[in-house]
Amino acid sequence: MAFVVLLGIFSFSNLNAWQKSIRFDRITVADGLPGAFARSIVQDKRGFMWFATSNGLAKYDGYRFTVYRHDLDDPGSVSSNEILSVFEDHQGTLWVGTDAGLDRFYREQETFMHFKHDPEDVTTLGGPVVPTIYEDRQGVLWIGHWFAGLSKFDRATETFVRYKHDPIDATSLPPGNIFAILEDRSGVFWVGTYAHEGTPDLTRFDRDAETFSRFFTCQPEEPQCPQPVTEFDRPPIPMVMSIFEDQAGIIWIGGYGLTRYDRTSNTYKQYFHDPENRNSLAGNDLARNFVQDDSGLLWFPDTHQGLTSFDPETGTFNFYRHDPANLHSLGADNLFTIYRDNDGLIWLGSYLNGLSKFDPRSLAFGHYQHDPNVPDSLNSSQNIMDIVEDRNGMLWVGFGGDGLNRVDRATGSVTAYQNDPENPGSLESNNVLALHADRSGDLWVGTTSGLNLFDPVTETFEFLSYDDVELDSGVPNPNQSGVVSIAEDKEGLLWLASDTAVHHYDPITGSTVHYRSDPENPDGLHGDYFGIKFIADDGAVWIKSQSAGINVFNPTTATVAN
Repeated sequence: MAFVVLLGIFSFSNLNAWQKSIRFDRITVADGLPGAFARSIVQDKRGFMWFATSNGLAKYDGYRFTVYRHDLDDPGSVSSNEILSVFEDHQGTLWVGTDAGLDRFYREQETFMHFKHDPEDVTTLGGPVVPTIYEDRQGVLWIGHWFAGLSKFDRATETFVRYKHDPIDATSLPPGNIFAILEDRSGVFWVGTYAHEGTPDLTRFDRDAETFSRFFTCQPEEPQCPQPVTEFDRPPIPMVMSIFEDQAGIIWIGGYGLTRYDRTSNTYKQYFHDPENRNSLAGNDLARNFVQDDSGLLWFPDTHQGLTSFDPETGTFNFYRHDPANLHSLGADNLFTIYRDNDGLIWLGSYLNGLSKFDPRSLAFGHYQHDPNVPDSLNSSQNIMDIVEDRNGMLWVGFGGDGLNRVDRATGSVTAYQNDPENPGSLESNNVLALHADRSGDLWVGTTSGLNLFDPVTETFEFLSYDDVELDSGVPNPNQSGVVSIAEDKEGLLWLASDTAVHHYDPITGSTVHYRSDPENPDGLHGDYFGIKFIADDGAVWIKSQSAGINVFNPTTATVAN
């Protein structure tokens, strides 16, 4: 059955109130994270999440942690438990920055090669502490240090070139910690330093001339010296924790306050916390890194005031804080870093309470509220299982136990679909687990009862019954164990994951090939409680398993690398 409710457009204050209740998931030491201070986050090309913590390096497959710690008796262990940064380069090599140098990780052997600082050898690492690792478009690796300058790594000779602050050379690197490095789309190479004393600054680095041009503390008559948008704009505070280029090519600089730099006009605008202005920064101590979601919102963490989102189009801020009474609020207000993964999820690392993550796409439903006193209002938002946008711009949200909603953002209307035992064309189950809009425009709905195909003309659902699927002996039909994730390959065929098997389904013929775990087959699928992580460009299907990690499945040979 389907019903429609027109909810209208809510005021900004209502939207802001909803956004403050966005659901965050937390991952802490109690879940296996080795340290409460999460300093750096990256997702590698294989889909694993890596976290740099105060008590070791952690690899996370979505279910379990593998922890790497320093071992005095093992020279191949990570060089220190104080992990400051983690980074994967274009070759898929994982680099780890510690308070004892730079490590390169060898995945097959699970060992680390160490690059140390030697003050007597100028070809070694420029300093022992490595909070920042960055790779430019030419594949050159750059290492930022604490009060020890910048190092450039030569892959051929495995040596380093050092760039230091020289107080008598105005073109040298400014002093301070290097937390921010960026090569923008025009090829300008930015390096920012952070310090509470001295003369830190953001610089443009000419890699050919090997000179640094100061950005904040330049003289107005100097070439490329940025100008304020208006005479009332406060001068920037030259302490840089992060630098980010948004989708429009605007440069954002975070440190003490927020700076927006427009290269086209060579002008800057400053944003600071104003206790008299509700629509200002939550605080002035911005932490490391910015991210931008698909809707264009910028997200940045604060070292004391939680998480802030900023809409560049409207100039409005929204704030997200830790609430001790709400287990799904932000895990901590003292944030250190932020990261956006390949699925669009945003991860936050804190000083004291591990990790928080959330899906920014859920903000699309901030205009709509569930009202238990209105039967035709939006379904409860407490158990959202999946969200997808179809090619017509409609948003679909699946609920665990509450069916399916279609949201038309242009009109403010919400259409709800739920199971009706008297209507064979209704949704088969209200327990919606997965959604997928395929390349032909069809919407597929995975539920605990199986797979449903939505017909937009009749607004009915076709359920894939047992007669529609060729069953292999002993292999469960998707309808017996539910469809928990759906992915589409280059041929337009669907991959369906259930708790007990993986199914390759042809929507044209209705035929299905089933794969299940076989302990007797070392090249077969491993584990249970499966989920399709993604399908690689070479056609390999990455399948996560709760009990056996990641399966990389080759459809051509029907073999698995685990």
